Amino acid sequence: METTYRFQALPATRWYKPYILRVPGLLLVFAISLSLIGILEYAARILPSAEKGSHTSNIAPGLFHLNGRQIASVSTSSSTQPTETTDPNAYVQPTGVSTSTTSMAATITITEATATSAYVPVAGVSTLTISMAATTTVLRPTSPQSAYVQTPGVLILTQGAATTSTVEGPATTIPPSAASGAYVQTTFSTPTSQETNPASSGVKEKTIIISWPLWKVFVGGYLPVLLAILFKVFWTSIYANTKLIEPFIQLARPTGALAKDAFGNFYLSSNLTPDPVISLFKGRWLMFWTSIVYLIVGFLPPLASESLFRDTRYNCTNPDPNQPNNPCWPRLSVDPTIIHLLQGLLSFVAVMTLTIMYMVTRSPTGIASDPSTIAFIVSMIHHPNVLEDFRRCRNEATDKDIIKFLGGKNYRLGNYVGSDGVARYGIIPGNPTSLLDDNIEMTYTSNEKKAGRTGIFKPFLDVTFVLFILGLLGVILAYYKDGANDGFNRFFNSNSFGPRFFMSAMGTIISMNLKRLEREVQTLSPFHRLARAPSPAGPTILLRKYNAPFSAFVMLSAQSHIFSASMAFVGFLAEILVVVLAAIPYSPGEIFLEFIVCTYISIGILSLMLLVLISLVFWRRQLPYLPRPPDTLGGVISYLCDSRMLYNFDGCTGFGNGKLRKQIARIGKEYTYGEYVGVDGQVRWMIEESTNSLSGEE
Repeated sequence: METTYRFQALPATRWYKPYILRVPGLLLVFAISLSLIGILEYAARILPSAEKGSHTSNIAPGLFHLNGRQIASVSTSSSTQPTETTDPNAYVQPTGVSTSTTSMAATITITEATATSAYVPVAGVSTLTISMAATTTVLRPTSPQSAYVQTPGVLILTQGAATTSTVEGPATTIPPSAASGAYVQTTFSTPTSQETNPASSGVKEKTIIISWPLWKVFVGGYLPVLLAILFKVFWTSIYANTKLIEPFIQLARPTGALAKDAFGNFYLSSNLTPDPVISLFKGRWLMFWTSIVYLIVGFLPPLASESLFRDTRYNCTNPDPNQPNNPCWPRLSVDPTIIHLLQGLLSFVAVMTLTIMYMVTRSPTGIASDPSTIAFIVSMIHHPNVLEDFRRCRNEATDKDIIKFLGGKNYRLGNYVGSDGVARYGIIPGNPTSLLDDNIEMTYTSNEKKAGRTGIFKPFLDVTFVLFILGLLGVILAYYKDGANDGFNRFFNSNSFGPRFFMSAMGTIISMNLKRLEREVQTLSPFHRLARAPSPAGPTILLRKYNAPFSAFVMLSAQSHIFSASMAFVGFLAEILVVVLAAIPYSPGEIFLEFIVCTYISIGILSLMLLVLISLVFWRRQLPYLPRPPDTLGGVISYLCDSRMLYNFDGCTGFGNGKLRKQIARIGKEYTYGEYVGVDGQVRWMIEESTNSLSGEE
């Protein structure tokens, strides 16, 4: 009697795709793209436009600069009457304080504060200390409060929204405050009588304080970069998840895929060759366009840092003739060139989001759960011919050796009937073509030399990255400490296109490289733990790969992968670094405390990165020997093909994430990594059930 087997392929509803690659997730990203375009258009319409490149530095040649935060003091005994005006954008002339000086001599000390490292020249910003206790004084700034000013004893009367205050009685001194953006509108009611004690005459001085609101500081200096960073987080997830499922999309095609295409690229890999180049030559268009968009989105933050700025050169009423480079009070302005460039890039991203959504929708993955776990790969490799192909590869074969050996063979996802008569689903041969026996001898050559070159090249990359971080740290410290009137300071103080772009671009490069290292550490963490001691499935073969830095930090910490969690945390700080780096170069309208805080935060984050990178060197020294990196599909299969743990995962192919975890937890075994005798009697580097689990079976 002939037995008939009924195959049941995975239904379309069980074609696993990460949420960000499903239609709702991609539509959300598309809506965010349109929203950002709309925000840029709104800013271009309501804010004045100005070409940032036309602005020059407000540091006059030959101006006296001070290093550090030193204070220079001069003395005078004269003061003059202020000029009355009602224009809030006007400057008052650099003329002391409005007070009586005829009947009784009063010593007035004017302290000129020069900002750190000549970051902003603020000649004439005065703090007045009068020896007469009964004298009312009014502080009048003589240069824009766009300058970073460290002014001990500044009279700060308001913060936030514009308010009106009446000042009476003795002089008041208030310590330095973050509200140093406040400035005085040049409308005064001042005493005119020549009295020794103006306050005793009953005359009130009405001082109107116009502040530079903190929300403008945030919007002008941080919001554009922050929005670009958040948008980049979405595309980082899209890019990483597309790499993850792309090999399975190839295998799920009716004709299958060659081993060199499915087993040797993408997945969890971090290739030195850019992914757009690899995917272009291989005709992998989904991966190609996703990589292109990811690179474009990666450099949106540097461009966004130059889109909105504080402008001090416009047609204001009563400009200050003594400050030709910054004649007006700061206002928020947009650079139309940058705005249009950003809108064009975001429009391209929006169109490509819909294109990628169409391509992903028409590309089944053929899998039922997250393929980033080792346990999932185990559940997919049980076809005897597939296992035999990988077992024929030598124990010391590199990933290139395996791809060269298997590269011409075709594989696919499909159903088959095992020798026990049970129908299964997994990776199966795509055609009956067999391999030649002598292929292994041809491909396995001088592995020790290859391992040596790899062992040298990776530390070289790490050292280069450390030097890059040290170089950026040196730039920040030099800008903080150097007060010379040289090209270095003139560039960063120029308030033109370039300084903020440069700093945020450096931060973006660091962030993207740290993401590569973070992905590498997450991939190797299960092997690191399995080699140290037999471990349960949860933190090892069931460990998922996380793309968002903060969620990765939380989940990896919960699994006690401390170093991997530290890398994720530093990756999270790297995104913050891009924001604060963009705020370090001089920009009108910023306060000195803002510069200090951003500088210290940047130095702190970069220093922490250096410590983590040094720790990475020692962490790698604790890794077990890995003949090939387990970051490609072929690399992971090579560590599982001869293991006894394969028999425990039989029948788990169609399980979702939750059901697969429950099934493995029900098995309750521990696993380890090392050199063991496989089921075919050969000694191999593999993930195996622990000896305790094996003896328990016996």
